[in-house]
Amino acid sequence: MEGLMARVRVYKRTSDDAPTELDGWFDSGRAEKYESRVDTDRTLRRGKQRAPQVLYHTEDGAWVREMQLGLSMEPHREFISEAAAHDWLTRNGHEGVADDLIDLPREQGPGRPEIGGTVQVRLGRPLLPQVDDFARRQDCSRAEAIRRLITAGLEATG
Repeated sequence: MEGLMARVRVYKRTSDDAPTELDGWFDSGRAEKYESRVDTDRTLRRGKQRAPQVLYHTEDGAWVREMQLGLSMEPHREFISEAAAHDWLTRNGHEGVADDLIDLPREQGPGRPEIGGTVQVRLGRPLLPQVDDFARRQDCSRAEAIRRLITAGLEATG
């Protein structure tokens, strides 16, 4: 980390890549700084100069990507999501940092299939203890006990 406070402005990027709207700021002296790796082989094949990007992790947990847009002297800085920061860190040789600092939600398997739509009913004091007692006697969950009681009631009136 750098020691001096440097208040750095962050802009929103518009469709024409011109940073026009101020989005906030951060103190670069208190932010962790991660440099991109420059793929010189790919850069040479394309015949373009590619300026390295920088990713900052701010003191308050935000992620800021810094990059050079066109020929402007001032680099463009924008806030990015945790998912985008994780992707950037992984692509630029900082996999350990990505996994340590960013806990992305894991994709879950299909899980238990839905039995039916959710219905919320307040049973109140007289009914709830009776339903719980029925569930204990039937050796089933409260939800299953309610399903069985409703089914029995519908069959009796049906």
